[in-house]
Amino acid sequence: IHTLEDAYLFLRWKYFPGKEHLTPYELVEGREYRYFKELTEKFTKIRYSRTEEEMSFSELKKLFLESEKELKRYHN
Repeated sequence: IHTLEDAYLFLRWKYFPGKEHLTPYELVEGREYRYFKELTEKFTKIRYSRTEEEMSFSELKKLFLESEKELKRYHN
């Protein structure tokens, strides 16, 4: 994982198979995600408003790992 977009797309692919038709916000709607929701918000900001998100690699790594832990709890 090298970018925020890579992190989001990987987790979406891994934990939400068959949900490709949902928007990023529909995917997290009604769920108590903290970290994955933050990752989703940053992803949509980059992807849809075409703005840059300043984030160090260590911050990205932490957000990715916390999001994955959170998703494992909800999906296992």
